[in-house]
Amino acid sequence: MSKKTKTVIKTGASQQTDPKKAVQELYDAIYQANASFAVFYCSANYDLIALEQALSEIFADIPLIGCTTAGEIGPSGLFDDGLTGFTVSSNKITVASTLISNEGFNKSTASDVYKKLCLEKEAHTPDPALTNKSWGNFIFLLCDGVSKIEEKVVSAFHSEAFGTQIVGGSAGDAQRFAKTHVFHQGTFHKNSSLVSLVSTCLPFHVFKTENFIAGDGEKMIVTESNNSERTVTEINGLPANEGYADSFGIDESELSLEFYAAHPVAVKLGGELYIRSITQATKELSATQPSTLKFACAINTGIVLTPVKETDMVADLATCFNNVQEEIGKPILTLGFDCMLRKVRYKSRNIRNEIGELMQRNNVVGFHTYGEQFRSLHVNQTFTAVAFGEDTSE
Repeated sequence: MSKKTKTVIKTGASQQTDPKKAVQELYDAIYQANASFAVFYCSANYDLIALEQALSEIFADIPLIGCTTAGEIGPSGLFDDGLTGFTVSSNKITVASTLISNEGFNKSTASDVYKKLCLEKEAHTPDPALTNKSWGNFIFLLCDGVSKIEEKVVSAFHSEAFGTQIVGGSAGDAQRFAKTHVFHQGTFHKNSSLVSLVSTCLPFHVFKTENFIAGDGEKMIVTESNNSERTVTEINGLPANEGYADSFGIDESELSLEFYAAHPVAVKLGGELYIRSITQATKELSATQPSTLKFACAINTGIVLTPVKETDMVADLATCFNNVQEEIGKPILTLGFDCMLRKVRYKSRNIRNEIGELMQRNNVVGFHTYGEQFRSLHVNQTFTAVAFGEDTSE
């Protein structure tokens, strides 16, 4: 009979400004010789060439994956301009990862990649002593955050994987919205997505939360948009800004980026709200530059948008983690993907420390994203995550 092994999770972080020193500090905290799952997230403010070299050299014997961020979440809570990560050593979890180019991505790409990941997973036969346990799968997805292709990638893999749950986030670049990177096999890559098929007999729970409920404003029908550019030029037959302002019962002159951040809209599917955030707006009214709202998710002409209003962010997140603990007990590790616009609201509401403490208590390692993946959708202003529970048979 095969010997049982204990699941060991190591987490760490560094805020060293020197790339090599930062990587060494992270390595010293999370290194395990037999790591089956190893992930890091890093600030895009590092010299990425130097950081890449240090990561590939120092973590040479670990199959490390990760991405750049708009902020990090680690063992000490929320921070910026650093590195965070974790390793898992366990015969109760296997991970198969591959990199795909977003250029020319289609359903055929997803089909080929998913088959490859399934074959690779099957090659890592579970410990014979554990084959009587219930094994489950989920897809962990890290996407380039400025490629505007997340919807296509998430939808294709959700369809190909027959409903296997998907969770993840879009890489960031410290809020510059210029170049984001994912990391695979010792190299940073642009315009790419990193797809991992995770199989485990540890208890796990994939979930999301957003601190919004349906508001009292009028519903909005998108009457003109450019889906590929994620822009809306007309709402309810009016210029986009005017139609949006009317729905919230305010004058267009009162609109600001702060108002947009506090008042996103949502698509309602199956009774659940999925947030769509406005990232930029123009008020020019001309034939060549109409009034335009730019979204962080694709928006189709004809879609109905629901105005929403904020609830207490701390209470919402606390309730969410309480529900998780009812499902699997206290998480031994939570992979968390928290929207960059939520981070903006933490600061404006002066609740950053309270949110960070909640993350710490639930062992979250993650990052602030340019969008979140959940099931078949790419969403905004949402916290998506997968939490692992303790294996009580150990």
